[in-house]
Amino acid sequence: MKTRVTIDLLNKIPDNCDTIFNIFCEESESDTDSRKIIEKYREAHFVGKVGDKKTLSQDNQTYISFGAGSSAKNDNLSGFRKAIGKVIGEAKEQNLHEIIVEITPSRNSDINYIAYVFAETVTLTLYSFEHIYSNQSFPQKKMISVENIKLKFSIKNIEHIIVSNSIIKGIHRGQSLNFARYLSDLPANQLRPKELVHLTSEQLLKFKNIQTTLLDKSELEKQGFGGIIAVGKGSIHDPYLAIFDYNPPNAKKTVVVIGKGVTFDTGGYSIKGKKHHNEMKYDMSGAANVFSAAYTAAAEEIPIRVISMIVCVENAIGDHAQRPSDVYKAWNGKLVDVFNTDAEGRLILADAIAFSASFSPSLIIDIATLTGGASQIAGNLAAIVCSNNEQMIRQVKEASALAGEKFVQLEILPEAIDNIKGTVSDFTNMNNKWSEGAATMHAAAFLQAFVPNNTDWVHFDIANVSENSKDNGYLALNSSAAYGARTIVNLLEKLAEN
Repeated sequence: MKTRVTIDLLNKIPDNCDTIFNIFCEESESDTDSRKIIEKYREAHFVGKVGDKKTLSQDNQTYISFGAGSSAKNDNLSGFRKAIGKVIGEAKEQNLHEIIVEITPSRNSDINYIAYVFAETVTLTLYSFEHIYSNQSFPQKKMISVENIKLKFSIKNIEHIIVSNSIIKGIHRGQSLNFARYLSDLPANQLRPKELVHLTSEQLLKFKNIQTTLLDKSELEKQGFGGIIAVGKGSIHDPYLAIFDYNPPNAKKTVVVIGKGVTFDTGGYSIKGKKHHNEMKYDMSGAANVFSAAYTAAAEEIPIRVISMIVCVENAIGDHAQRPSDVYKAWNGKLVDVFNTDAEGRLILADAIAFSASFSPSLIIDIATLTGGASQIAGNLAAIVCSNNEQMIRQVKEASALAGEKFVQLEILPEAIDNIKGTVSDFTNMNNKWSEGAATMHAAAFLQAFVPNNTDWVHFDIANVSENSKDNGYLALNSSAAYGARTIVNLLEKLAEN
C-alpha cells in the first residue's frame, strides 16, 4: 500500500516554470536567486507566520507562499508540517500532478532534518483510504494525487547526497506509517485477527533479520495466555499472537514493543453504547503502529533488538464469551477477576507484558487504544504516557517532540494500585470499588502489575487520538493518525545511541 511520490532536489528553479509553491519560515534567509522574491514578501509584511498565505509574481513566475513559523526552534515543526499540507492541498485543487516547492528556512536550521520532515509529511498528506470505494457507488469520485515534487532550498551549499538520503528516509517512514493507517482504516469485517496477522507478517517477512513466530488459539491455550483466550472466547474468529523478533548482529539492547490489536470491540457482555460504536474498528491501532515501528527498525537497521508483539483478538458476544465475574489465570499465573468485559485491552496486554520476561528486555513499551478516560484527560490534544521510570518520560518527551506528537504524563498513584486488588483473585480488571473516575490510571496500574521485575516500562494510551479528529493541516480528518508510531521509532533510535 505505497503512496506514490518522488521528490527530487533542484539547484535552480527552471525559467519556464509558471508556478512555484513556497514554504516561508520566520527569520528566513537566502543566498540564491530567491533573494528578490523574499525581499518582496518582506515589503508586503509577509514574514512567515503560521497560517498566512501570500501570492506574488516575479519575472513572469507566480509564487504561492505559506507561512510555516520557525524551522530553527527545537520544537515539533507543527507549523512547517501544516504549511506542507497546505501546499499539497492547493496543488490538488489545481489538479497538479507535478509541482515545484521552494523551502525558505529560518536561520541556523538543520536542513537535513527539514528535508526528512518535508518528505515524511508529504507522504502522510497524500494518503487516502480508497479500499472500498467503487465506481458505481461513487461515480464522481476522482482522487487527485501529486506524484512528483521538485524541491529547492533558498540557500546554497547544501550537501545533496545527505539531503537526498534524508528525503528517501522520510518517504520510506511515511509509507510504513501509511500502511499502518490503512490497516486501521479497514472495516472490521475485512480485518479480523487472522487477516491482521497475515497482512503484517507478509510485509515483515521481506526482512531476513526478522524472525516471525505466530501463536494460534491452540498454542495460546497450551502456553497459558489466559487473558488473550478469555477475551477472544466470544468470537468465531480465533485470537493470535504475532511475535516479530528483529535481532541485528550489532544490537546493544533488547526492547519489547507490544500493540493492542482488538479488531473490533463490542464491549462483550458489558456492551458499549451505540454512539461512536462504529469507531471500534480503530481498537487495533496500537498493533498497526507497532507494525510500522518494527518495519522501520528493520528497514533502517537500527542497532537494537526489537521484539514486536501484536496481540490480535475480536471482543464479541457469543455462547462462549466471558462474563463479568469470571476469573481466569494470566500467563504469569496471577488470577484476574473480570469486573467488566469492556476493559478487555488490558487483559491481552497483561499477558504479553508478562511474557516479555522470556526475552530479558531492558525496556517494555506498550501502545493501545485503552481507555475512554484519555479523552477526559487530554481531549484530542495529546496522548497519555505512563512509566515506572521518570527518565523514560523525559526521553519520550524528546522523541515525541521530534515526531510532531504530544503526550501528557499520568502518574500512577499508590491508591490506584490498591484499587485493583481482588478479593477472590489477585487482581480485578478495573477499580474494585466501582467508583467513577481515574479509569485511565487504573488501567495503567493493572498493566504495571504485570511488568517483570527490574524492567523499565512505558505505556501509551492513544484512545483519544488514534482517529484523527483534530485538523493539524496534513493528516486526513476522520482517518487513522498512526499516533505514537513515530515517537516509538525515535525512542528506539535514541536508546540505540546510548
